[in-house]
Amino acid sequence: MTPKAPKAGRRILLERIGPLWRRMSFSWKVSARNILRYKRRFLMTVIGVSGCTALMLVGFGLHDAIWDIIDVQFGQIQRYDMTVSTARGLDDASAGRVRRMLADGGAKDLTRVDARAMLAKGSGSDDLAVQVVVARDPARLSRSIDFRERIGHRPVAFGADSVLVTEKAARTLGVAAGDDLALSRQNAMGDATGAARRIPVTGVVENYVGNVVYLGPDAWARLARGADGWDTDLAYGT
Repeated sequence: MTPKAPKAGRRILLERIGPLWRRMSFSWKVSARNILRYKRRFLMTVIGVSGCTALMLVGFGLHDAIWDIIDVQFGQIQRYDMTVSTARGLDDASAGRVRRMLADGGAKDLTRVDARAMLAKGSGSDDLAVQVVVARDPARLSRSIDFRERIGHRPVAFGADSVLVTEKAARTLGVAAGDDLALSRQNAMGDATGAARRIPVTGVVENYVGNVVYLGPDAWARLARGADGWDTDLAYGT
């Protein structure tokens, strides 16, 4: 007794297009039939391809977003090429030799600042570790750093009595122009030492890397009763 012949399989649309179907390889034909005849396999294929495509789009988006921020931060906002720090309290003769060595190496302009780590506190916020940059010459620092607002890129004035806070730090501390900012020194463990001193904020500036507070020399003298010395050079290359 001959067994009953199996039921004929359904043909897919591609099989009805003879010239196209005949030119497809066996593996392509098997894949096409598996995908188009079985809903579950078709759904898994669509989900897999969609997920991989979405991951690629997210990756390209992150790449573009990060590189755009790098270009803005280190191409438009920070215009100097390198930072050179010396020991605090270095005598003028030794500091002069360092600056001459930088000039001989191709640095065509140097901006002298005092950079230190401190703790900042706003109205009702927790302490935030910030880098405090005190300008020896505000005009020269304004050439090294573009002090501007993020929206509209409107310039923010920086003078001898100015206190500028970067945007993310200002948002974290809950301060704006006209508010008081408390700054205190910190020890090697990051704990506050001494009494915090308050100073009014004069502006908020665009920045994407780090939390920074920029002070003019008069503002720092009023806050800390005099500077401890200039220990950092912002240098331009040739």
